[in-house]
Amino acid sequence: MTSNANLVRLGVNRNNISGTIDVSQNESLEWLFISNNQISNLDITLNASLSWLDAQYNSGISLITNPAGHPSLTSLNLSGIGLTNYNLYAGSFPNLQWLLLNDNNLDKFNGNNTLLVENLFLNNNVIDKLVLSSNSTLKQLHVNNNVLTQLDVKNTNNIDLTTLSATGNLLTCISVDNPDDILMPYSSWSIDLGVILSANCGAEPEVILIPDPYFEAALGRSIDSNGINGNILVSDALNIISLDIHRKNISDLTGIEAFENLEVLKVHDNLLTGIDLSNNTNLTELNVAKNQLQELFINSGRKLLILNASINRIDTIDLSDLTDIIELKLNQNFFTELDLSKNDLLESVDVSSNPYLESLNLINGNNVAIQYMNAGRNGSLYCIGVDDPAYSTINPNWLVIDPDYYTSTGDCDAPMVFTQDIEIFLDRYGEASISTSDVDNGTTDNETSNKDLIFSLSTYNFDCSNLGPNTVTLTVTDESGNESSESTEITVVDIIPPTAKAIRSYSYDLIGSGVTLEASLLDDGSSDNCDVSLSLSQSYFTLAGTYYIDLIVDDGNGNIVTDQVEVEIIEGTGNKELKFGGTTVIVSPNPFSNDITLSFSKSTNFNSVSVMLTNLVTQMSVTTDFVIQDDQTLKATDLSLLTAGTYVISITVGNKTKTAILMKSD
Repeated sequence: MTSNANLVRLGVNRNNISGTIDVSQNESLEWLFISNNQISNLDITLNASLSWLDAQYNSGISLITNPAGHPSLTSLNLSGIGLTNYNLYAGSFPNLQWLLLNDNNLDKFNGNNTLLVENLFLNNNVIDKLVLSSNSTLKQLHVNNNVLTQLDVKNTNNIDLTTLSATGNLLTCISVDNPDDILMPYSSWSIDLGVILSANCGAEPEVILIPDPYFEAALGRSIDSNGINGNILVSDALNIISLDIHRKNISDLTGIEAFENLEVLKVHDNLLTGIDLSNNTNLTELNVAKNQLQELFINSGRKLLILNASINRIDTIDLSDLTDIIELKLNQNFFTELDLSKNDLLESVDVSSNPYLESLNLINGNNVAIQYMNAGRNGSLYCIGVDDPAYSTINPNWLVIDPDYYTSTGDCDAPMVFTQDIEIFLDRYGEASISTSDVDNGTTDNETSNKDLIFSLSTYNFDCSNLGPNTVTLTVTDESGNESSESTEITVVDIIPPTAKAIRSYSYDLIGSGVTLEASLLDDGSSDNCDVSLSLSQSYFTLAGTYYIDLIVDDGNGNIVTDQVEVEIIEGTGNKELKFGGTTVIVSPNPFSNDITLSFSKSTNFNSVSVMLTNLVTQMSVTTDFVIQDDQTLKATDLSLLTAGTYVISITVGNKTKTAILMKSD
């Protein structure tokens, strides 16, 4: 785009552009649309007229802004770029009216940095608290699918906030101007059932949301004293010891976590696909049979005595903590293995009709207490571990299709996997790899020898994107097909320092009271096996002279190197004298009116010379041809049509670039 200085609108959405897109020469650019590409770097420092910027879904893009800000920008879309902190950019865009930050990783958002925003989109982030009480210009707000527990839009101007969408959060109350004012647009807001509006959420009684209307209806007024409104008072939930809500068409049991004193729960014959009872630690009897459960989380420890989870779709369950359970029904599920070795008080067990069940471990040291055991109609079951196969075979109350399945020594157990955390180092290409032997820490199996076990890792190769701790899973399979896995932490470290390479010299005219140099201007190809950041030991200059400063190259992993640059700061009027090693270039006249002459102190190969003239106010490059007069002179003529003012002339000789300030007279 360097030849389109007058370009106003640019749209390159949904292409396969990667790397950097250069708009530094498009000073007139007002609208820039680059969404859904693979752009990693966008520098809008020189785009002072930009009013609309859409860079959404360029994952990991780095946005470089002008330190003085972009007051002209009114619409910004940075959705889906992996952003974790918008406040890095907030001060650069003081006059935004549209701000879209959907599908990022934001956990905080400071509304005081966006006081003029009218349309704010923060869907699908991880924000837990959002206070917008100072944002009186808001007209629409979208904060769906965060983890909000607090939302404050009490901004004294709710009458203009006609659109608010805040579903899929953890809210029970939203702070507003006046929840009783019928003129307010609250009825059109989209919020979860049970969430209330209040002028003072802190004064409202504590409630827990009950999003399933069938669940709330099943509770009835005798339990839910505040009526059918999508929530229940926490105090009401804590009063309940026994709850029978079977066959009520319930599909979501969210809110059951508030029933902390519950001892008996009967919720069978419903439509549940999931249930989390980890907060209901007082349960002694649980019946969740005849649902559509795919998982079941129980954390009741030694208190649970009776569990019926039959006729579901559960494929895994951990019963090791239920050491006092006496009656267990898990028939007609999707289990592949069941371990009951910790449940030595069992009296009744039904694990029949699990078509994928392959392994059942009943070696608990107290099989004689089991008065009824049914493991029939398990098509894939090939082995049942028991205390005494002879006892199990002759017991008429033990129902198994083939008694030969009983064994006290057979391989019903998966390997015991042990891992160790390790540290690995990236090589000069930014890569590293591991093998299974690096993380194995003595894995064993009850039957298969270690040399015959099959080891595999979830990840073998690492690069710069994996720096720091990484969770890797080691999976081990024995000769019987029993499989077990264990996680380990692989810490990826980079100890290779970067290479610092700076240009040899650089000159610049003082502008006003001082000049600030960007580190990138002095870089000549610094590199690293990973990414680097550049900075200068001194970047701001107020006095003319020659300075020797360091270009600092930091890879962010504790490896820092430097390279020295000679910086010449020039001040004054009249002809400019620029030195390039043994060659001196005199720029004259200053001020100029119709022509500019570059006089070289010795014969020069002008193929290595380039010259650019830029208007300092508009930042627009001036198309100017410098014509060879002889082997020591370049000259540009026909400059009378240029507007009067301040210009920057930038001269490059070989790999050295120097600049000077020139004045154009009327």
